Amino acid sequence: MLVQGGAIDMTTPISDIASVIHHGGKHTVTGSCHELKLPHGSILIDCGLFQGKDIHFGNRKASLDIEFPVKHIKALVLTHAHIDHIGRLPWLLAAGFKGPIYCTKATAELVPLMLEDGLKLQLGLNFHQRQQVLNVIKKQLRLHDYQQWLPLGKQCYLRFQPAGHILGSAYVEFKLPNNEIIVFSGDLGPSNTPLLPDPKPPKRADHLFIESTYGNKEHEDIATRTERLNTIIDHALQDGGVILIPAFSVGRTQELLFDIEQLIHQRDLSSSLPIILDSPLAKRVTKTYRRFKKLWGKEAKQKLNNHRHPLAFEQCITVENHREHQALVNRLASTDEPPPTSLRLSSRHPVCAKEKESSIT
Repeated sequence: MLVQGGAIDMTTPISDIASVIHHGGKHTVTGSCHELKLPHGSILIDCGLFQGKDIHFGNRKASLDIEFPVKHIKALVLTHAHIDHIGRLPWLLAAGFKGPIYCTKATAELVPLMLEDGLKLQLGLNFHQRQQVLNVIKKQLRLHDYQQWLPLGKQCYLRFQPAGHILGSAYVEFKLPNNEIIVFSGDLGPSNTPLLPDPKPPKRADHLFIESTYGNKEHEDIATRTERLNTIIDHALQDGGVILIPAFSVGRTQELLFDIEQLIHQRDLSSSLPIILDSPLAKRVTKTYRRFKKLWGKEAKQKLNNHRHPLAFEQCITVENHREHQALVNRLASTDEPPPTSLRLSSRHPVCAKEKESSIT
């Protein structure tokens, strides 16, 4: 066995003609990367970044390196655009991978946004350098619809199915020359989320590789989460506080905006509660969510039919740049000009402010 980026490469034989090597995401939560080995070459499923405690021995460089051969890899398939599934893509290309990168159309829109953020923060690349890297990646992207079989080489087929995790997310079905079906789940979303449709199980899977990050945890239901948010807003309205909500730019921010718009509509809060989206990346991601309304769930589409927009409502104010962000921070910290009650969503590092803070996750 080879130690790689804090994970152990392990091979799972699955038939006479196929096996799977786990380069990441086997003994770790992050760094998802699986290689489907076939007689005529390999297909890589995701190439994610190791994060947090999964960075082995604190060696960040080792967590980025591609320590497996790539010459025989014919294609890369992306399940979704979270960084722990796509974050090492630039390093994969630097290692020599020149094949097609298959993903859904929405994932293809999100990948450059997510990677640009990482290239800026991790490597300190300037705008021109970042665009050079992203242009190479964009040329290799191959966009594909859900629920359509796509031929990959000799008698091997690929199909994306909605996973309900974030916009564009998919679990991946492979049909092999011997007609066996192999399924890689990527990350699966929960049921009954209003913004995206529920994932539907595959009709058949001879071999299933499924994520289990929260397999032993019980998540609170949507109604309970919404009620907690409602209580926090009530408290802020009563004492004039500011609610700070740290939220991931992709997925969680959009779910919160959906919940907040629903509460504003139900309680007729009008403009009394400004919602400040303090994250340029979250703003760009939210615009992508709005462009792909056809992928929304029934409840979200019904709001549109009723002339409401859960991701673009009157009270939502976006912070455009660092200058506006700093002005907001200064105002929150000021003792001379107490701000009105507001709710701030941010994927930045938390800031200190005199107002009482509440958080909801």
